[in-house]
Amino acid sequence: MSVSVLLSLLGMFAYRDTTLVQVEGVIVRHCHHWVVTSPVDGTVTQLPITTGGRVVAGQPLALVFGPPTPPSSFTPVRDERASPRLQLRHAPTDGIVAYTHVQPGQPVTAQQPLLTLWPAPSERIVAFVLPRSTITDFQPGDTVILRFPDQPTWHPQTGRIRDVGGGGSSPDDTTAMPLEPEAQVLVGLERDMPWSTTGRRTVRANVDVLVRRRHRWADLGVQALDWAAKELLHNLIRPITELPDAIEASA
Repeated sequence: MSVSVLLSLLGMFAYRDTTLVQVEGVIVRHCHHWVVTSPVDGTVTQLPITTGGRVVAGQPLALVFGPPTPPSSFTPVRDERASPRLQLRHAPTDGIVAYTHVQPGQPVTAQQPLLTLWPAPSERIVAFVLPRSTITDFQPGDTVILRFPDQPTWHPQTGRIRDVGGGGSSPDDTTAMPLEPEAQVLVGLERDMPWSTTGRRTVRANVDVLVRRRHRWADLGVQALDWAAKELLHNLIRPITELPDAIEASA
């Protein structure tokens, strides 16, 4: 058995899928725009994008200098924390900056709008609202499964979380934010929604959010492989580094 096949088999069992949330009857909306919010109280130190600028998913949008520790009432997105005090916000989707709500040097509060994005037409973006207490473990990349009452149960809609805690879904309300106990979840879908053929912009669905995390034994295995690779490299390089001493001793 080759090494690549062995690693592939190990990778199949290295992760576990855990259901974080199962909610029935959630209203899922086509997302015309998305409000990127500040993760903490602080000061905007960088805002490199201006109104009308095009952005791609993952592009840095704003840097907020916050307090030494985030407020306990807010859990920042873990993969967007540059440091305990510097909070970097990225574009959750390709699109265009419709509005810039703040300027560099301006103080902001947690959940205050920073930018409003119009997703690119090619993006299949939807949003739905959940209680804020249920989304504390959500991360970009987590799997979302949408099941519709009028669709076959064996063929659900799937997607990935792009962002958590922003706002905006209706073209008539470009700065609307959810109530404090609630938060919106932005999801990029793998295929078109049912409304693409019916003209609808909202639909009720049963929502499952799955998280994929690596098993502890897999982390230990990765550490062991890293140690073995370093030892192998050290043993390969050591004869070369000792060669000058050997030549000098023989001379």
